[in-house]
Amino acid sequence: MSRKTRNLLRIIAIVIVAICTLMKLDIVEIPALSPHTFWLMLVSFITVLLVSK
Repeated sequence: MSRKTRNLLRIIAIVIVAICTLMKLDIVEIPALSPHTFWLMLVSFITVLLVSK
């Protein structure tokens, strides 16, 4: 996996975690993603684990 791909996946994971955190703090309301917050966090964590060296 190239460095550019790893960085892109890492940025996507960070954005997903930021959105989930803001939804938990009731700053951002995204009704379609609200029931799936746990799974989004899990996918982000796994993505970071996969792209780390």
